[in-house]
Amino acid sequence: MKNAIDYLHNEWRCKPVGLLSYGGAATGTRAVQSLKPILATLRLIYAGEVTIPLILLPIVDGTFSGNAVLIAGAQNLMKELAKLTPAFQAIRQQS
Repeated sequence: MKNAIDYLHNEWRCKPVGLLSYGGAATGTRAVQSLKPILATLRLIYAGEVTIPLILLPIVDGTFSGNAVLIAGAQNLMKELAKLTPAFQAIRQQS
């Protein structure tokens, strides 16, 4: 992830970003927290995150099967990204 950010930072400048993390007890929180200052430094706009606790094992027959909370979180994040994307398009064109 960090390598992609470093390589594509010019293309992603002034664009909103949403983070999806998963894991055990910390549910990827540490990874997300370590990325936030990097995103800010590269002028990426943090729009939110969705965390998937693997303790729920949301995999059914090899396919992800999110519960209502995960689905609502993902939908809210997508709405936020859709709202922020056009707002920052003008800023990207000016810089």
